[in-house]
Amino acid sequence: MELKWLDDIIALAEAGNLTQAAKRRNISQPAFSRRIKVIEEWLGAPVLLRDSKPARVSPAISSHIDSIRSMSRDIRRLKNDFQVWDQTQRRLVIATQHTLSITYFPKFIKTLQSINPRPTIELRSSNRDESFSILMTGQASMLVAYETPDFPLAIGQSLLEKKLLLTDTVIPVASNSYAATLLSPEPHADLSVIGYPNDVFFGQILSTHVFPKLLNEGRVLTTVCEAALVPAVMQMAIAGIGIAWLPRSIVSEIDTGNRLVDLSQQLPSYDIEIIAARLKTPRPAFAELMWQKLIAQTDIKK
Repeated sequence: MELKWLDDIIALAEAGNLTQAAKRRNISQPAFSRRIKVIEEWLGAPVLLRDSKPARVSPAISSHIDSIRSMSRDIRRLKNDFQVWDQTQRRLVIATQHTLSITYFPKFIKTLQSINPRPTIELRSSNRDESFSILMTGQASMLVAYETPDFPLAIGQSLLEKKLLLTDTVIPVASNSYAATLLSPEPHADLSVIGYPNDVFFGQILSTHVFPKLLNEGRVLTTVCEAALVPAVMQMAIAGIGIAWLPRSIVSEIDTGNRLVDLSQQLPSYDIEIIAARLKTPRPAFAELMWQKLIAQTDIKK
């Protein structure tokens, strides 16, 4: 039995004759007649009473046409449910920091397009602490985030399996016009800084590792603005508001017009790691496959 056979029978019952039914089914009348004969052979009973002029649907079909319509709907609904269930099994939720959803994941998701059937990836981007909470509460299968030895993802990580994906560097950048004042023969000691709140990852890096070095050099730092989101800080740097510390990856990905000058030869930088993490718990085969793809698609730098 094929689903299209039910549709053929319904069309025939509703049209009342072969010619109109064939038009509804968008095939020629001879081809439709042959299909009706195949159905009759499978049923072992007539669909059409051909001894009448014109041929008409058999009483057995007419009396069961509502059941046939219901069967067609039920099969389609069941088919859709199977497809939705399968898509759900191939759906993977990944928690990540906002910046990585811009710089890291477009390339990773592109590599998944070769998988058949293709997975559906849901990125849950937020700050690092919130992303970690999403992972630990089971709302995501894995987490991709920044980490440093001084600022690990979590203390006592016995519940986690982690893999190093890539290394990056937080570098100082400024607009061409602002950078020109710093690179002049008489560099300015006063620096206008676009910072981050102290309770976010990049704010902690700056306040712990970058700003103390600048102050020890006798620099005077003036924070003109703070923002939690790296893309917002980047746009302010492009506008010439001051110096910003950004991951080198986001600068190379977004600033293709070379609107920002790398000042890492003049001012402190700081290395960071991009890591993948998941809970040490049993997981579906599809989640395991995606983890292995995540690990394999990048050159891991020891």
